[in-house]
Amino acid sequence: MKIIQENDQIYHGNREFIGSTELRQMELSPKHFFTAWKQLEETKVTEAMEIGSMLHSLLLEQNVDKFVARPLNDKGEMVRSNSKEYAAFLAANPGKTPIRPDLHSSLYDALTAFADNKTAMRLIDKANIEQSIYATDHESGMQVKARPDIWGPGYLVDLKSTSVIDKNFEKTIFANRYDFQLAHYAETIRSATGETIKDFYILAFERQAPFGSKIFKIPRFYIDEQAEIRKIYLNEIALCKKMNRWPSYSDQITEIQRPAFLSATNAFSMIEGVV
Repeated sequence: MKIIQENDQIYHGNREFIGSTELRQMELSPKHFFTAWKQLEETKVTEAMEIGSMLHSLLLEQNVDKFVARPLNDKGEMVRSNSKEYAAFLAANPGKTPIRPDLHSSLYDALTAFADNKTAMRLIDKANIEQSIYATDHESGMQVKARPDIWGPGYLVDLKSTSVIDKNFEKTIFANRYDFQLAHYAETIRSATGETIKDFYILAFERQAPFGSKIFKIPRFYIDEQAEIRKIYLNEIALCKKMNRWPSYSDQITEIQRPAFLSATNAFSMIEGVV
């Protein structure tokens, strides 16, 4: 068991332990999990992911000074990252994260807007922020890891950035299996410390002005359901590891059925472009 403060790159680079991201691939197959676990395929980082990661760090660490605007040339374009000028810029700003000037100019607005959410501030106050937790799962014996955004006494909070917090965001929580992620965090904490987490929250934050935020509480029974699924996944992984066999999809032929909401007439109309 180990609970330490380390940077995000070191945590994600540790492939001996199983995190929630790769564990969720068990929904597809053990082979999909194994590929994600050993990082046999390169992850593509989108612009939205980069902005989300920046805001994530800003809001949790509450430190604008760790970021610095990338320099511009005479044409108003960002200086090339492989140029001598950029190398000199990095040398003059050690330990700081370069970001686009337009993003840098919005950091204070984002942090100020976030601080207006007093409930969010109370959840963060005196909580453990982005601590890496390494443990041996209490049933399967597999080595697991977790890095919850906010871990307070008896509660967990996961910070999620989004374009807008509309009426569909609650569906996103379950579609993206954030409940599974929190269940994995809670069970890893229980294996490491014996603590039982009772309350689970999603703290949503808009990554563009006006930088609105909202807190959602996930009922405990949803987390318990996902904890059971997690247990099945880890036990299956333990068996696959013992046998050194990681099967993919079943080789059985699957017979399909048209969804009940889609009648034969509607199906034909959609193909013809009528509806």
